[in-house]
Amino acid sequence: MFGTTDLQLLRQYARIDAAVVFAWEKYLDRYVDAHADRRKYFASIENCHISFARDEKFLFCFLFQSPYLKASSIEDFYRMYARTDVTQDISATLGLSTSDAEKLYTHMMLYTHGIACIIAADAVYFSREIVSAKIQFAYASFLQRIKEGNHATTCS
Repeated sequence: MFGTTDLQLLRQYARIDAAVVFAWEKYLDRYVDAHADRRKYFASIENCHISFARDEKFLFCFLFQSPYLKASSIEDFYRMYARTDVTQDISATLGLSTSDAEKLYTHMMLYTHGIACIIAADAVYFSREIVSAKIQFAYASFLQRIKEGNHATTCS
């Protein structure tokens, strides 16, 4: 069994872990802010995460491919990493309801993070041009299905 001192140390390590994760999440936010194109905000945000996986692969893996990502559902993942300003931009520029904007954003987050995970793991090399074309195709497909009302009502 753990003694009092052991439990205190474990609690301190947990606080340190939380502080490290928080600091790296803020670093990711600053990276995205520095690389995002406000003229094509939504599209550039998705590309920023893929670039982050290329440029900061170990940090990307730490944040998104480790037990420190404590999302128990797709909705949790969305709540943790979605940016309110992006959802608002999607809604305003595409004329979608907030709910549909969130659905599109969720689909694109999952799609682009999948590509980013492959890139961060050095599993496959994708040129930026190929990635951009794949993202554009997925975006158009998801958007069309949402506009047609042909999409899942939940993200799970």
